[in-house]
Amino acid sequence: MSDRWRREGGMAGAADAMRRGRRRSLRARGGVAVLGVAAIGGALGVTATLGGLAGGAKAVAAADAPTTPTTSTQSAPPARGDGLLAANLWPGYSLAHWDPEPTNLPATQSIGSMINHCDTDPADLGKYSFPVTGAKQWGTTYITAIRADAEEDLFVFADASHAAAFLADARGAGTAKSCSTGPAAQVPSPGVSTDYGVSWVVRQQDGGVDHLPSIDHRYLVQSGNRVALLRAMQFGTDFESTSGDAKVLADLQAALEK
Repeated sequence: MSDRWRREGGMAGAADAMRRGRRRSLRARGGVAVLGVAAIGGALGVTATLGGLAGGAKAVAAADAPTTPTTSTQSAPPARGDGLLAANLWPGYSLAHWDPEPTNLPATQSIGSMINHCDTDPADLGKYSFPVTGAKQWGTTYITAIRADAEEDLFVFADASHAAAFLADARGAGTAKSCSTGPAAQVPSPGVSTDYGVSWVVRQQDGGVDHLPSIDHRYLVQSGNRVALLRAMQFGTDFESTSGDAKVLADLQAALEK
């Protein structure tokens, strides 16, 4: 979520540009940190880092390092396949024709919980973070015509038990309480839960662009010591349905196991 990917671009106005900056700067939207993280990066203060909207992520870079994401020294592909799901299997492909590209991420030590922990003292954010040994991200350009974008994050943990703990925590994201009220409140709802993954949706009645609703649909799966997080986001409601979530989770899991 930084401006990294945008190869094409022109947003449809200042409001869209502002929202794009919020998303791609580290999508701290909806409490999930998503490596969009990088997204989520910024929210933590030190260079971009991964983490939930609650923060909790820690960057390896020094505190006085530039905030612009640079190529990560730990982003080399894992020994197995890179875990990237084929773009034509991403949700919404028939509308968006996604074309994801690799994103340069700063070195990352931990990622925040997918749950939005409201009113958490900054000093306590560490207890909602999970240590990782590596991370990769692929993102798409913002598609002005349908006001949408998407990304996939890959997190590598020390072992399968640490990855499983992260998934177990994420299972609560769809039923977490909203931290605010009103049209702009981010309201999560559950999608599908399987042995290896979970999906959920974060909605805003007014996403901040022309009073359109905002949908952030997330899919998370685990395989061994790796976790993949796929997100499809839109100012609109095309990605709101969870009827196809079981297939997306199965496809994402298959890609992660290669």
